[in-house]
Amino acid sequence: MACRIAGEAIREKLGKIANLRISQAPLNLGLRRRVETALDEVFLHEESAVILEDDCVPADDFFPFMNQMLERWRNNPQVGSVTGTSFYNRGNPDSGSDYYFSRYPHCWGWGTWSRAWKFYDRAGLLWPTDLQKLGFPLKKNLEGRYWEGIFERTYSGQIDSWAYRWTLSCWSQGMLTVTPKLNLVQNVGTGVGATHTQDATGMEEIQETGTLPKILRHPEGIKWNESADQQTFRKHHAMGAKLPFWARLLRSLRKRGVLI
Repeated sequence: MACRIAGEAIREKLGKIANLRISQAPLNLGLRRRVETALDEVFLHEESAVILEDDCVPADDFFPFMNQMLERWRNNPQVGSVTGTSFYNRGNPDSGSDYYFSRYPHCWGWGTWSRAWKFYDRAGLLWPTDLQKLGFPLKKNLEGRYWEGIFERTYSGQIDSWAYRWTLSCWSQGMLTVTPKLNLVQNVGTGVGATHTQDATGMEEIQETGTLPKILRHPEGIKWNESADQQTFRKHHAMGAKLPFWARLLRSLRKRGVLI
């Protein structure tokens, strides 16, 4: 019933758009499976696509940024996706560009190409794998242990997530994600009642969005920004994770502003 009502609402609001195609599953496939089948269908018809879930609110600059980046990097196999979500530390020294290349394919407002989506691990063949031997290796530290736990729970069925499978798919191919240095998407679907992100800790920085320059400054070449990703892990992933005591202590100090 809910799916039928939602479909009718979409048709009512968007029915006048030319070449509108609405894909509606005949039954509830669950979160992971439905995203998989929906994007499989999209890429039968399109070379690239922008994906926004119902709890993601884009800023005015989101679509211009996505369109420009999807066009600029569409034929480069080193780039697997573009995201509008950013945890970039604005206090970092200006490197002369308005976006960077991350190994984290944040999926709250993002885009990709059919050439990249074909590597998506729907069959579950990529796990287990040695995360230290990937193109962007994870060390055997807190971050490495965190992702080993995430992937183990994802591939064992404890977490019904397509996004973590997509992350490992990108890593296995050495594909980076274009990431703006200002956040362009608000995620309003966190906290009590959320499917996955029930603990909104570490989400504070993406409750605000910024404005990019009209003429973007591009990085010199494609280079993984490891330091920015380490900051993202500390500020986002680790802040909401189930961690050992010493790591929880560090997280508590960061929340109180004692550490950055």
